[in-house]
Amino acid sequence: MPSRHPLVLFLVGRIERASWVATGMLLTTVALVATARLRTPFHPIPPLVGALEIVSLLMGIPVSMMVQPISKAIEAGSPRVRTLRQAWGCVLVLGAGGLVAVLAALGGAHDPLVGARNAMISCGVALLTAAWLGARVSWIPPLSLSLIILRYGMDFENTPYDWALPLAAGNEPASWQAAIVLTVAGVWAYGRWDIRETEV
Repeated sequence: MPSRHPLVLFLVGRIERASWVATGMLLTTVALVATARLRTPFHPIPPLVGALEIVSLLMGIPVSMMVQPISKAIEAGSPRVRTLRQAWGCVLVLGAGGLVAVLAALGGAHDPLVGARNAMISCGVALLTAAWLGARVSWIPPLSLSLIILRYGMDFENTPYDWALPLAAGNEPASWQAAIVLTVAGVWAYGRWDIRETEV
């Protein structure tokens, strides 16, 4: 049986890692974002937080399952694979941000740019975690970020704190600066990732 091209192996490995669980989470996220009128309780304080701001932060979870390597033998120390990983990282981040923005607009969201920005933040964090700690745990920071923002991001008067950038308006420059920095850093780190240091 002829061996597959490294590009084919890379893509097949990434797609296979996107298991039914990841697909289900992605579809759930898409459904919630598309119905952007849904609202999430800000526990334990009565005011409500829009679903779009929080749910879009979860996009890094399915993305984290699509960055896991197929094998050390194929990916360790290969300049070609590093280039492929950078391209794959760009596709994931920009694809997630674009998907959320479009579906949020179709769902009637007041500010679809919020979803795009938060998806970029979440995916950038997932890529950074994959490079630093390993792809197997890269879903944890996006989930943790969502829970922290949901629980601590607003005061008793339902006003977002300055540090809670994912709750800022879609035209807030500081929040976009953070999203761009995390995206660029995540894609760069994921491309430079030495799989031998983090994956078993």
